[in-house]
Amino acid sequence: MVLPVLALVVLASALPVALAQSSDAYAIYSGLIEKSPVVRTGPGNVPTDDEVYLIESTTSTGRTSFGASAGRFTELPPTCVQVPASDTTAFSEILADYDARKNNSVTLARQFTFAKSYQLLPTKEIEQFLKDALDATPQVLPAGFSPPVNRNPLYAKSKRVFRLGDVYFNANRSYALVYFSVFTTTLDGSGGWRSFRKSANGQWEENRSWSTCAWGSGR
Repeated sequence: MVLPVLALVVLASALPVALAQSSDAYAIYSGLIEKSPVVRTGPGNVPTDDEVYLIESTTSTGRTSFGASAGRFTELPPTCVQVPASDTTAFSEILADYDARKNNSVTLARQFTFAKSYQLLPTKEIEQFLKDALDATPQVLPAGFSPPVNRNPLYAKSKRVFRLGDVYFNANRSYALVYFSVFTTTLDGSGGWRSFRKSANGQWEENRSWSTCAWGSGR
């Protein structure tokens, strides 16, 4: 009896990683990042696209948030999502998936599907990038002083970082919810839960029939 029990334990511990590394999850992640609005920076508030996407290398949970409002909706209370009556079963299944895996932070793999270059960075490097960006953009600058120079080597290529939660699915993997956030400094960012539905041709599309909670923070 020992071996079957051990096998079940190993299978259960591997399940969150397997789901996080699924092709469905990376298709959703890639679409969110690729379609995220570019940042406006510098004189004239000029739109600046990233040369390289910077992505935190582990999925965020309610216990790993940072920033002024980063954790506001990282948890998924049922009231955060409103769904049509016809989709209540799918949402209940997603909540069950979330409850089973919500405290598991997993390491992301290089399985994103966009063409642009990207880097998966540990949390310490993400935090340093955002701190350097904050220090280089003071809200009040004394007369005659020039803005500080951001010397972070990644700043020349990127003006933002992406933090991704795990993707949670209903039983037949036709609906999904994911927490997605974007930061430009430790105090400036936005995020929230995003809903997706798999189309008849197998593509994941944003599901606008479900309303989800979101937040934004800025100085």
